[in-house]
Amino acid sequence: MVRVRLTALVVPLAAIVLAGSALAYVCHPLSAGARILSLDGTVRSVAVHGGLAEFVVAGRHGCSRVTWSTASGATHHTAAVCAGRSTQSSGRSVPVSVDRRGQPVLHAGGRLVPLPTFARSATEFGGIAIVDATRPDSGVFAVRLSDGAFTYLAPNGRGFTPRIDGRGVVLHDGENKRALRAGKTLAMFVPRRAIVQGFAKTTAPMVSGSIGGFSMDGLRVVLTVHDLGARCDRVLYWNVAWAPVQQISAPSGPTCLARGRTRLGAVAVGGFRAEWLAGSSNGTRLIAGSPLCQEWVVRRLAGQRLAAVAADGATIAYATTMRGRTSVGIVGGNWRARQITSGSGSALALAADGTHVAVLWPNGTVEVRTIEGLRLATLHVGRGRAVALEGTRVAVLRGSRLDLYDLESHRRIGSFEARGAAGLDLQYGVAAFARGRDAVVLDTATGASAVVAHAPRSLLGVQIEGPGLAYAWTDATHGVARFVTTAEIDRALGR
Repeated sequence: MVRVRLTALVVPLAAIVLAGSALAYVCHPLSAGARILSLDGTVRSVAVHGGLAEFVVAGRHGCSRVTWSTASGATHHTAAVCAGRSTQSSGRSVPVSVDRRGQPVLHAGGRLVPLPTFARSATEFGGIAIVDATRPDSGVFAVRLSDGAFTYLAPNGRGFTPRIDGRGVVLHDGENKRALRAGKTLAMFVPRRAIVQGFAKTTAPMVSGSIGGFSMDGLRVVLTVHDLGARCDRVLYWNVAWAPVQQISAPSGPTCLARGRTRLGAVAVGGFRAEWLAGSSNGTRLIAGSPLCQEWVVRRLAGQRLAAVAADGATIAYATTMRGRTSVGIVGGNWRARQITSGSGSALALAADGTHVAVLWPNGTVEVRTIEGLRLATLHVGRGRAVALEGTRVAVLRGSRLDLYDLESHRRIGSFEARGAAGLDLQYGVAAFARGRDAVVLDTATGASAVVAHAPRSLLGVQIEGPGLAYAWTDATHGVARFVTTAEIDRALGR
């Protein structure tokens, strides 16, 4: 039996374009030419012979052999002996590891190819590697060895090992949790041409209405988008490797109140959750939510100003200022706000990394605390305007310089030219910032820098994560967000 997924939108290859109306999606569309076969039971073995995939399936009444034509979708069932689990593969196993910077990589022909996420294993055929990723971005990725381009194929049901040959990939699609609970195995075939098209989709621009704010964590980019023709702006969730884009703010509820116009501004995404600023005639609110149709009012900012937001993984942080004093807090797993520190003046910037939060204060200090409020370090850095945190490294923009500090020694360990820089992020030792219309990266190990993207307008900002870098620009009616892979960044820096 062949099934297809329902979807509310067909996504073009060149760009993901969102209209002004509210959109919602229940699942992801199949790639062009892809097929899904529902098997009643667990797969004991799988083999692929050209256009035929052969499964031995253990069901309620014993085992059967199911032969599936990935070209036509036709199936043939015969009785079979229940053998031990095995997977025949014509692909070549490729080693995966972590390099000295902590970046997950694939070893191919003497080269290290950056991976979009950490991985258990990889199998290569014809210059394309199928990667079995681990959390937080678990699933099946395809990576092109020649240039490091990647695309996400599906969540991995782990009923059998993905199989790649010259025609495409056969894998266990784990997106349908109801099928998994019912003991069914959904086998998916993705043709090679669809995988190649997926590489292009990953770096295609995301076009929207005017953008109020954007943030990135892992593969996820979240934007607040103004909607001139509607009562309420929207929060959009874009997984750069897997279309389509989702709207995660509800058309009514904590974000979009029943009366008045609601405008959305600053936003930060951490893992599956995000926080955003919502303002209307009823007041200003800090909202937190997720694609699971969850929205909570974190803070009502009566008489307060949102000074900064930051997020990474499960940590979502914010800073609010009132009467010359700032409170810094985090949004807990129960969606409730909890203060972790406070101080005089308005916090100039926040940064989050894992379970740590860095606060840049106007008195020239950077304070680093855990999400429980334990102070780990206080660095005296001088007057700064942006801060980034990665492990034991803190980067600060000061004047025309980018200074790098070590949390353990409390010393400055590097200083680099960063004239005209705005905003700051740090990943695997690479600092990223906007400089007018340019997205700039700087290797803090070597001092090498490069422009990796150029926009027609001044950038709203730049953020860098393990898979790559996102940047955005906007005018009064339209905005564009784009993505640059880590492999492209490494080539630009000569890494």
